[in-house]
Amino acid sequence: MKRRAILIEASAAPGQDFLPGAALDVDTLKAWLSSNPGGAWEEDEIKVLRNPNISLVKANLILARSCDFAFITFSGHGSHPRGGDFDETEILVNDGILRASDLNCGAPRCSIVIDACRYVGPEIITESFKRGVGVVKYSRDRTREAHREMFELEVNSSDKGAIFMFSCDINEFAGESSLTGGYFTKYLVESGNAWYEKNSGRGVLNTQMAFLTTSLGVTQRVPQQHPKYEAGRRMRHFPFSVRV
Repeated sequence: MKRRAILIEASAAPGQDFLPGAALDVDTLKAWLSSNPGGAWEEDEIKVLRNPNISLVKANLILARSCDFAFITFSGHGSHPRGGDFDETEILVNDGILRASDLNCGAPRCSIVIDACRYVGPEIITESFKRGVGVVKYSRDRTREAHREMFELEVNSSDKGAIFMFSCDINEFAGESSLTGGYFTKYLVESGNAWYEKNSGRGVLNTQMAFLTTSLGVTQRVPQQHPKYEAGRRMRHFPFSVRV
């Protein structure tokens, strides 16, 4: 199976507050994907874009379109302006604005995570993240290969289409901590790790279940923040964590 991850951080968007945590979010996510429970992704299957221009983002999305499965994330500034026929979350990159829907690259199966505010207003609203994480390296072994094969089996068994995970609802801010950074990314990765450590047998944690656990953690921490999951009409969701 051909897979591609695009991890985007826009921590230094012009005219906006610098977001140190957004820059670290991509490291957190890359380490998760590279791990066995995260699907044992290879280094050359993961592309990290730091403060990219629109053209670079779109070029990578075009390349990902030919893959069987794409995992795309954004960490940075966001808002949800409304007016006329427009009603969609926007994200700010180095030289302009993209719509959340632009991140749907068109691959048969595409999972999109957006950790940004969705404040309803005419302008991008600033937000600050702070996080300290280390990048974990994983050596190749037979167990890793088994996790990789199982992840791909679960992807191929899932329904086609796109799944969006938003860190908050429309007209809400994405919460943060000076010690752990954006709550949504933190709890999402923790949900996968906790599930993996708790279970001893073969199994899979799909994106819907991972999101439900994440959402509970986020809203418990910040009652005013309500993450949203948009998966369309489907029976089988994508895998988020696997265990062989």
